[in-house]
Amino acid sequence: RIVHKKKYNVYFEIGSRTGDSLSLSQSPSIAIDPFYELKKNPIGNKDFCFLFQETSDSFFENSLPKIKNFNCEFGFIDGMHLFENVLKDFINLVKISHKKSLILIHDVLPWTFDMATRDYKSLPQGSPWTGDVWKVAVELSQSKNLDFRIANIDHGVGILKKKANYEYKHMNHLSDK
Repeated sequence: RIVHKKKYNVYFEIGSRTGDSLSLSQSPSIAIDPFYELKKNPIGNKDFCFLFQETSDSFFENSLPKIKNFNCEFGFIDGMHLFENVLKDFINLVKISHKKSLILIHDVLPWTFDMATRDYKSLPQGSPWTGDVWKVAVELSQSKNLDFRIANIDHGVGILKKKANYEYKHMNHLSDK
């Protein structure tokens, strides 16, 4: 909530399903989700709010090139809770961000082993699921020229500001499924 008190040039949200977090933003917004189930008004007082009903992979490949002069000043990643998806979303957001951009990654602190499963269908319906997003947090914590912290909020929120010449540290053993 507190990060939405500031008005950013453009807020970018991956995984907006119900619109809960998107509705908090007062900034011009771009949101992506393949299966919207909006429960709140996502537009509010924003200058604009574009909703793309597609996967983030499809957005970055097909829709983003059609948007001119777009830079992500504030991004929130809460899409598919699998390591490889979050990693791609992070890399794609960094490509369109500038040096003062803020990127948040949700679900980096599972409370239980069950929450960290890659197979969310194995959990009882309605159970919390973080998948293996935590692996991205481990890699970010080992990367160079990144200011990365984890806030113990909800299921953990990774807070990232990149610095000049950042280097992402990929750890092959973590990508094993």
